[in-house]
Amino acid sequence: MLKVEGIVDVDTIGDIARHHSKTRPNRTAIHFERKRITFGELDQRANQVANGLISTALPPQARIAILSKNVPAFFELWFGAAKADMVLVPVNFRLAPAEVAYVVADAGAELLFVGADFYPVVDKVAQEMKSVRQIIALDEPHGSWTNYADWIASQPMTDPGLNIAADHCAIQMYTSGTTGYPKGAQLSHSGLLALSNVGLRSIGGWHENDVNLVCMPVFHIGGSGWALIGLHRGIDSLLLRDADPAAIHRAIPELRITKAFMVPALIIFTLQNPQCKTTDFSSLELIYYGASPAPIDLVRNAIKAFGCELAQVYGLTETTAPSRIYRPKITITRSALNPAASRWLESKYVWSMQAARMFPRARSARSSRARRKICWVIGTSRKRPAAPFAANGFIPATPAISIKTVTSTSTIGSRT
Repeated sequence: MLKVEGIVDVDTIGDIARHHSKTRPNRTAIHFERKRITFGELDQRANQVANGLISTALPPQARIAILSKNVPAFFELWFGAAKADMVLVPVNFRLAPAEVAYVVADAGAELLFVGADFYPVVDKVAQEMKSVRQIIALDEPHGSWTNYADWIASQPMTDPGLNIAADHCAIQMYTSGTTGYPKGAQLSHSGLLALSNVGLRSIGGWHENDVNLVCMPVFHIGGSGWALIGLHRGIDSLLLRDADPAAIHRAIPELRITKAFMVPALIIFTLQNPQCKTTDFSSLELIYYGASPAPIDLVRNAIKAFGCELAQVYGLTETTAPSRIYRPKITITRSALNPAASRWLESKYVWSMQAARMFPRARSARSSRARRKICWVIGTSRKRPAAPFAANGFIPATPAISIKTVTSTSTIGSRT
């Protein structure tokens, strides 16, 4: 059984809502567009989703898909599907209609839940999604589809109480590189809870007054995984429909946001927003960033503007996101480096933080030398245990790394 401070009896994703409904039913789980959803309400609606799914006579581990921007229904469906031993398939809403149809068909999704923004997309390709038995409209009514509000209201609120295996798939997330079709990564309950455990233990500093900002798209593990950590801990989460810098500036002082996850591009847009000069960021304690490199100047400027710690996460959807978590204490300054060393370090900084410890057996002498320099600069050993992957998808987090100030003559120089 997974045991995290403040949480017990959490073996599956559905147990998160179930547990907090019993222990803190009136605590806010999700803030969304001036609405407040408590853990008790979230669990109740998850029960209704589960009972609705069970009533369709779909088999265990059947796939249900969602195509929508960030909405509370995503979590109702996720927890409800988990309680019914079914699998949520989030679909990237940035895909073209044909690509949406491919993902839904590849997953074999039998129910499809659609947000109003994407009714036209699904109308175009509905006939191509042969596996879909029923389409359910999440927002305003659609002439040909079942309405979500009516569907969920017709279901009983009792917990179905099914015994769900922890190694069963809980969510199937599609990911792809630069070539080929998207591939479905099947993430188990135990793997997802291990992700949450990493967040709660390695990020540290979680407390009862935390308010977690969920602003990245939840069709991506960066958004849904970050949200899961806050919900697992039983704290308030602010869910934004879109990654909107202006909304972020309004929300941070209003709800006293303490923790957030952003991609570097969103950090840039948030810093560039005119409101940045007047926003009260004093509540912020930690911002995690990932999914793409962040230049060292951006990290430095963000720390200065937000007045809080920044830390980097590196991972893959296939590994349930974080394979490495870094919380550097950046003490590097340009004045401490000659121009050549400064350019070298800034070009290698992000690579070192993300990858230096991921490839302990680089074959080329050049990459080996670079790796030695990088590891030497960031003050950590080249040696690490091989094959960090565990059977349940858990990958232990890396201890905090303190970057040493560097002086230089011709190459990198000596640590001080």
